[in-house]
Amino acid sequence: MPIDWPPSSMTTVHDVASDSPLAQFRCFADADVRNVMRSLHERRNQKSHRRGPAAHEMDDAVMETRKQLEEVLSRVEWLVDYPLRHIDFCHWDSFTKTSQIAYRELMGDHNIVSPTEEHVPNMLETGSAYITDSYGHYSLLRPFLLTEPCPQCGQLTVFVIDQWNATTQEADYLALDHTHKITVTGVQASLRQVGLL
Repeated sequence: MPIDWPPSSMTTVHDVASDSPLAQFRCFADADVRNVMRSLHERRNQKSHRRGPAAHEMDDAVMETRKQLEEVLSRVEWLVDYPLRHIDFCHWDSFTKTSQIAYRELMGDHNIVSPTEEHVPNMLETGSAYITDSYGHYSLLRPFLLTEPCPQCGQLTVFVIDQWNATTQEADYLALDHTHKITVTGVQASLRQVGLL
């Protein structure tokens, strides 16, 4: 079954701190934003099936679509302030209560990025995607996004949740920058915790 995205229960997720950047994802649960995103999604589906507006409707359709897209973009402007990082390595020091990490910042259109090292006051998941704020706080993006080498092309890829198969207990994730997908097991608990199931 397709994942309910944006999840209708997102506003009831209680384990996200109010000062966490993840709290801003609640904008996707706003009824107006959800309706605009559904409309844009429907337009995309219509176009992919060659059922777009007639020639005499094109100008109005373009204006309406642009207005809707600008509405969504205005609500997610905050995203540019939070770099997306893939954690390559994390070593926790129990005495200093800090972790030495190596991460790759995922931005732009180039997927080969040199790792950067730093020390942080918490333990992070190796192989997971995080966003970080201007204070250096890291917020885990799993299970919304996964970052891992694509099994088909070998590139470090950002995958976004797409569908959940209740029969096989598997989730399908789609690559954001190419057409490949992956199927993942063992994510039911995390999907349920963030309100996607």
